[in-house]
Amino acid sequence: MPMDKTKKYKIVISKDALLDIKSTKKYILDTFKYREYAENFSKKIKKAIKELDSFPKGYEATGYVIEGLSIFFKPYSTYLIFFCCGGFHHYGNPGLERPYVLASYY
Repeated sequence: MPMDKTKKYKIVISKDALLDIKSTKKYILDTFKYREYAENFSKKIKKAIKELDSFPKGYEATGYVIEGLSIFFKPYSTYLIFFCCGGFHHYGNPGLERPYVLASYY
């Protein structure tokens, strides 16, 4: 029996999550004056977020629900990436499931 191809999800990153990443990168640059480390941080956390495309509901739910959508979290290094999976009518088809990254915290 052939295995089904793994379903890939499109990731949508909120403006707040992007600002979290940008402000952490700026903090690293301003505090440590280390551009390579700041760039590396940004690339690695974005890669961790993009990895949600394969199996987003495999991560633990927080128990919180926003507009009927469960909030999940993915630990990454010393950070927590908070996201939900569901249809967002303002991002395309109403029933289309996609991970929506809400924020990242350390």
